[in-house]
Amino acid sequence: LSQDHAKLLESGDEYNVIIEVGEAPLSQSYKTHSVILCYRCPFLYKSLRDIPHNGNNVKILNKKHVSTKVFDIII
Repeated sequence: LSQDHAKLLESGDEYNVIIEVGEAPLSQSYKTHSVILCYRCPFLYKSLRDIPHNGNNVKILNKKHVSTKVFDIII
């Protein structure tokens, strides 16, 4: 199951959340899935609940204060 989650993260297929992490030039965008994020992390559930969708039905979560190196470990 964890390998399937990794494949989803790598491919970005059917994503509905973009998490923007880090400061330029080391920033990175992660295409993720809200259902997985929300059920695995209460903090992200609360954060995503309050963010409106953009025109493409995608929520964008900015976490510029988190480094990409740290986020890679967390995600």
